[in-house]
This record gives sequence, structure tokens and C-alpha cells, in this order.
Amino acid sequence: MTQEDYRGYGVHFTGIEQAELCPINYPLSQMHPNDVSGKTLVTMISPGTELALYKNGTYPFQPGYSAIFKVDAIGSAVDGIAPGDVVFGTGHHSSIQSMRQKRVHLLPAGLSPEKAVFSRFLMVTMATLATTPARPPARVLVSGLGLVGLTGAMLFKECGYEVHACDPVTQRRAWAEESGITTVFEKAPVDNSKFSGTYSLVLECSGHEQAVLDACKVTRHWGEVVLVGLSWERRTEIYAQELLYLMFHQHLTVRSGWECGIPKYPKKHVGFSTHEQYAGAFRWLVEDKIKVSNLYEKHQPQDIQEIYQTLLHQRQQRPGILLDWR
Repeated sequence: MTQEDYRGYGVHFTGIEQAELCPINYPLSQMHPNDVSGKTLVTMISPGTELALYKNGTYPFQPGYSAIFKVDAIGSAVDGIAPGDVVFGTGHHSSIQSMRQKRVHLLPAGLSPEKAVFSRFLMVTMATLATTPARPPARVLVSGLGLVGLTGAMLFKECGYEVHACDPVTQRRAWAEESGITTVFEKAPVDNSKFSGTYSLVLECSGHEQAVLDACKVTRHWGEVVLVGLSWERRTEIYAQELLYLMFHQHLTVRSGWECGIPKYPKKHVGFSTHEQYAGAFRWLVEDKIKVSNLYEKHQPQDIQEIYQTLLHQRQQRPGILLDWR
């Protein structure tokens, strides 16, 4: 392999609402002994995280969230991965990937890149699944039906929970129904006596303050609201007292759902880890228990500015945008 093999293109945010495809270079001579490198097959955009940085960030910035690539070269200390293997990593949107071995996961046989790239989104709610005291067949509400919410709803349903969902966007509710979630609301059913106060767990994936408050209103006593979505900016004039009142009187647990809060690798006295959860996500995807084939549309990286504008104004036909670098 020559250094030419490591020259390519990557997506960069160059200004407010400006995305460009720019030259990048990863010289082979600079590879760390623990590095795994290769040509990208596909990447998937995370609309929530990436649009926040697209609209208001520090530029230039290279975005990324979920990448599948074919290994071309490995460092001298890499073990268990060889050239020709296909792996997952949390890489940038670029035609080349190069990262430490501990950040990549070998794909099992039979798992396509298009499916495997969804493992990153499944990981977000798998962290809650591993840590929540709510157990099947408890009733769960998923609030916010982007990629994380949709895959999370399917995950919890597959695990035996009774799953309901809500989102103010009509198209998102339709995507949830297509995915097998039959009870879907425009917003949390605060005024519906049949459902309000019956949820053992609410996965709040929208990051909207009103949605968090509504989640607390529909959760049963001693229930749990997990903040899966991040509020990147203030959108309401809600006071903290409203939330605190509900938490106190309904004995609620409201906590972070940030997936980075769990161990990356197995530990002696912890029964779950990111590494093990990726293996589980791959298994569910390869067995088609989490169906994602209708959740994305495929695009070429050359159209990157138009793609982010489409996501920004919610004009896409499917919730996910997959970039094909082949």
C-alpha cells in the first residue's frame, strides 16, 4: 500500500449551515501501532447531534457518528483484525477511516454495511435497557421518533415491553407504525386517563423541555424518565419548579441516558458493557429482529450540502441518511 491510498475526501462544516467535501490525508507512515485503517463503505448521519453543530458550532469541524469500513492496513500491535475484514467504528464522514483498534468492532458474517451502521443508534437506548429497573412486560413510552427513538422503540418491543410512542411530526409517527409500533400519539398522553400515569419508563429522545415535563406527567409513581435526547438549546420558558414538583410528589427518577456512562469493556462486577452490547446489536440486526431496511435513504457524499439542508428542513423521505462512499 502507498500513501496515495490514504488520500481522499471528508465532510467538513466550514461555517454556519455550510457543509463541504474537502481533501483529507492519512499517511501510512503515521499509523500508530494500535491503528486500524481502510476505505469507507458507508456512514450514517445522526440528525440530532450533527444538525446542532451544523447550525451552531466551531468551524471548521469534521462531523461523524457511525461508519463501516473495510480494513486495508493494521498497526504492528493490532490483534484479532486483519486486512480484508469489515468493521464498525464511530468515525467521521470520510472516504478513509483510521482509528485505534479499541474503537472498532468486527462485523459478523451476513451483516450488511447498510444494516450494521444502525448499531450505533441502537447503542444509545441499549444503555437504558441495561440499567433501567423496569422489566417486561412493563409499559414504556418513547418520546421523539428520530433514528434513536425509532430503533429504541423496536428494541424495547423485541425485549417484551409494551411500547407506545409519541412525536408531533406526522411522518415520524407513520414511520413508527411501519416499524410495528401500533400505539402512537402526537404528544405524551397527559390528558388521556387510560394511559397517563401508567408508564414505568419514558425514553425521552427529543431533548425538548416540554416533552420532558410531559414525560414526568405520564409516568407512574416510582417510575423513571431517562433523558436520551440532549437539549442543545433552550426552547421554552418552563421553570425547574414544575419538574421538581412532579419528581418529588410522584417519587420519580429522572436521569441521563447518555450511553457513554456505561463501561466500554467487561468488568468483574458489572454485567454489561459497550463492547458486549455492540455484539448484541449486531446479532439482532443480522437476524432481522430490528428491521431497518425501510429507515434510510442512500445518497452520494458529493451532495453533502443539499443533504444537510434536506435534514434541517425535514424534507427527507426516510428518517436516516446513509452516505455511500464506495
